[in-house]
Amino acid sequence: MDKSTLRTMLIVVGSIMAYAANFIPNIFLFIIGMGLLLWGCYLWTRLKNRHLAFMLWGLLSPIGLLGISLLADKSWEEVARKPGEPTESTREEIIAKWRERTEQESEESKKQKK
Repeated sequence: MDKSTLRTMLIVVGSIMAYAANFIPNIFLFIIGMGLLLWGCYLWTRLKNRHLAFMLWGLLSPIGLLGISLLADKSWEEVARKPGEPTESTREEIIAKWRERTEQESEESKKQKK
């Protein structure tokens, strides 16, 4: 099971359990439900490469879940950058650098063929 499926299951089951604790007065049901909800929000913020504190928005469910879903995904920056490059690079700069590298590599391969 991948992390996004586990995240969704944890958030749904945790929300249902925490909501059911309002009708069935059981503190353990509420605590387990909120724990599952926060664990799901933790996975969600990690998948978006965000700080751990953003998972606390899950306590404001369902409005907090909307806030987490609208967070910008920063995971592409980690994939696209080389070690030592700043993470603040914009997508356009990364694409331009990639094009320059591929052009240089193609020129070098043409020189080697001659």
